[in-house]
Amino acid sequence: MDWKYETNEQFATYWDALFDWQEGKITESEKNAEMWKVIEYSGIKKEKLAEVGGSLMKTEWRALMEISWNYEGENLNFLAKVLKKQKEYLE
Repeated sequence: MDWKYETNEQFATYWDALFDWQEGKITESEKNAEMWKVIEYSGIKKEKLAEVGGSLMKTEWRALMEISWNYEGENLNFLAKVLKKQKEYLE
């Protein structure tokens, strides 16, 4: 696999962060920061997702759900706005 290919790099970032967190190598906050990087592969910055939502790929949805379930270090009001805009976007 070519890890420099964007989709593969995104996939590797997601799983590396998740495994590192599960093994105790990084904190939940650090894992969430990596998950936001995964989501931003969609081309929409974190702040913009709270304003307009966006079309996310499966790995990006998984990252957003990982942040939602394990939200240490997150601004919960901001996260609620992102999830609400995603719901509106999909409707």
